[in-house]
Amino acid sequence: MTGQLDVRPFVPDDSTRIEAIRRDALRSAGATYDDALDPVDPDDLLGDYIDSDGAFLVGTLDGSVVATAAFRPAGEFERAVFDEVDAATAELKWMHVDPAHHRRGFASAMLEKLESLAVDRGFDSFVLHTSEDQTAAQGFYERHGFELVTRTDETIGDASFEALHYQRELSG
Repeated sequence: MTGQLDVRPFVPDDSTRIEAIRRDALRSAGATYDDALDPVDPDDLLGDYIDSDGAFLVGTLDGSVVATAAFRPAGEFERAVFDEVDAATAELKWMHVDPAHHRRGFASAMLEKLESLAVDRGFDSFVLHTSEDQTAAQGFYERHGFELVTRTDETIGDASFEALHYQRELSG
């Protein structure tokens, strides 16, 4: 392995691998709701992210997908949770790195690329949601300038958990 992460747009053939990365990353982080998530549908990803002026990226090592990251325009849920959400606010999603490749700077590289794309598309802030169990994610976001705005109780499937909601202005 060369160790060089290459970042490119998602293509439908990536779906099986990104579903495995999401599952493994959430389990590694102690998330209690990973079994309740819907399977990855490439048409949904294309519609929810790419066709909506967002982006869905994958990071590859020697051609294998090892990281994912996406953003889309903030929706109704974000408007209900955050005080200052407008058309220039993007929701950061799908920040996952295969646990075998943690602590190599890949999540930071993915975030940097997403931020550049978001600014180019006219967004000026990111909002995101994570669970209280995902302490490594919380630390990552806080190290990258995200501020905890509020907490809510959420349910996915049969799993209930406390969600933490972060926000950060983008630098352009």
